[in-house]
Amino acid sequence: AEKLEPSTSNTEISEKDPIVENYNLALHFWSEYIYRTEGLKRSAQQLRETGVGNNTPLKETGIGSNTPPSDPYLPEILLRQAWIYRQMGLPERAISTYYDVLTGATKQKINNLTRFSRIALVARSQIANSYWETAKDREDINEAIDLYTRLLPSDEESFVVGQELDKMEELDSSQLRLNLLRALFKSDEYARTEIRRKERKLEELKRSMVKQAQDSASTYLSRNLLEKEGKKIQGEIAAIEQDRTKNWTLLKKNAEQFIESYNETEPNLRYDGEIRYFQIVANEALGNALHVQRDMQVLLDNESIPPEFQQAWLATRIRVMIDVSNLLFSEAVKAEESASALSSKKSTIVLQGELQPKEAKGKEQSDSRHARSQNLEMAINGYKQALLYDQTYRSQIMLRQQIAWCHERLGQIEKAMNT
Repeated sequence: AEKLEPSTSNTEISEKDPIVENYNLALHFWSEYIYRTEGLKRSAQQLRETGVGNNTPLKETGIGSNTPPSDPYLPEILLRQAWIYRQMGLPERAISTYYDVLTGATKQKINNLTRFSRIALVARSQIANSYWETAKDREDINEAIDLYTRLLPSDEESFVVGQELDKMEELDSSQLRLNLLRALFKSDEYARTEIRRKERKLEELKRSMVKQAQDSASTYLSRNLLEKEGKKIQGEIAAIEQDRTKNWTLLKKNAEQFIESYNETEPNLRYDGEIRYFQIVANEALGNALHVQRDMQVLLDNESIPPEFQQAWLATRIRVMIDVSNLLFSEAVKAEESASALSSKKSTIVLQGELQPKEAKGKEQSDSRHARSQNLEMAINGYKQALLYDQTYRSQIMLRQQIAWCHERLGQIEKAMNT
């Protein structure tokens, strides 16, 4: 099947595709082998339970007094079956079969422990890959993150585990960490989607409460239920936000570990830009503005890339500069909107004035304005750098538009008009 090209003449009836036919035949033959070997084992177990084999010599019964061990080929056969299920777009069945691999590996004789430990590690990594590649929601992506984290040796674990992972050809620890970083980065998209959905539900509850009459007993009970539901949703949003912070912290930590590994091995320049991008975004999400500025400068000023990688590195730089600049701009806009909303609430300002010294209040507002200005200035710098490299017509227009918006929010109206 691996040597065949996908069929274009039988797209309507996929069962007639030669690749699918070969996959199905392989599954059929392997399944038959499993059923036969497991059937023999069950028959021996039934004979032993009835007492036939317990006191009878081995030569007369053909079996011993103990149940035969699981067939040593079963874990590897199941591993291949699960791989086929993934190729055929059946991730749920693949994951279930990978778990069968783990179960089968634990039932083997210990004299071949190394082989079955390797098979079990491959199965675990493939379960994580399956969750990551087919993730549909935050629960799926978090499951992949958890599985990748448990596969990679932590600081507390023995060095032997890490060595065993690195020696295995089937498992590349750097690839596992790269997949973990991608899953952690992707998880924020699912988290933000879920938060927006819950916030919309919260707004609907608030509108329902406003529409209700104020005086009736039934209204009081209904409002009470709505308030409880609202508090529940707010708690769920807070839990998601906490999970986001945890994942950003993990992303920062693993990105740093990936970069530090360059000191021990030859740098993998293919992923270097992507990893540094993850590091920058994580620091920005965690509020480490100085680290963001420093790491962006490293990306923009690094001239040590070999000629054969310069073109690929250039594309990575453009993506990093534009994405990070967009992120800085969005953070500044959100901070500005939050400050505007706060100033419009007179009661809140009065309460702050009562609870907070005037000099502290003035300092907080000054710090907030400084942070917004710093984000916008850094965004302008990133957009201008991207202008030098991305010469496409659409990008030139969009980047200048973003620069103009930054100038406008900084109060630099003449620069905004000129841009």
